[in-house]
Amino acid sequence: MRLSFAYILATHANKTSKVDVEQILGRVLRLPYAQKHKTEALNLSYTLTCSNDFRDTLENIVKGLGEHKA
Repeated sequence: MRLSFAYILATHANKTSKVDVEQILGRVLRLPYAQKHKTEALNLSYTLTCSNDFRDTLENIVKGLGEHKA
């Protein structure tokens, strides 16, 4: 049996803490039971937010991850 999942996360909360943003993105990026699709848009996950600071927080997380590379 094939299971269907949606890999879209939407939040209306103003998430600005690093932990909040990491948890939100972690939930959508895990992609449980994901399978490769022919349509590229179906191979992606999406996060929609109305938070003013979400992008800045996300960019700081990504920057921090890059600094931890060997």
